[in-house]
Amino acid sequence: MMIGAAAAAMMVSCVQVPVSTGVQHVVVVWLKKPGDAADRERVAAASRAFRSIPGVCDLTVGTCVPGGRPIIDGTYDVAISMRFADEAAMQAYVEHPDHKAAAETIIKPLAKKVLVYDFRLR
Repeated sequence: MMIGAAAAAMMVSCVQVPVSTGVQHVVVVWLKKPGDAADRERVAAASRAFRSIPGVCDLTVGTCVPGGRPIIDGTYDVAISMRFADEAAMQAYVEHPDHKAAAETIIKPLAKKVLVYDFRLR
């Protein structure tokens, strides 16, 4: 499979980017059917597939760990965390057809609420 020079550069840049640098993209999902195991897995599986999108340096997916402390929000169903070399790589991921398709056909139809937090790593 042939890939463009920009995509190849993004894949190489992930290897060269220290874990403590780059941009972190965190997505928190509340389902329309809270706690539904099948819907959680559909969102998680769709999110795990994002690993194949050029520019994604690291990706983890998980479910809520109830904390018992007032500061912990234990109401969400799935969280996704991704690291990119820089904001341009994150923007390319956001615009990638695979991301857009999964967001529109799987995540948005199942989600009651989605919050996104993006931050620069230091």
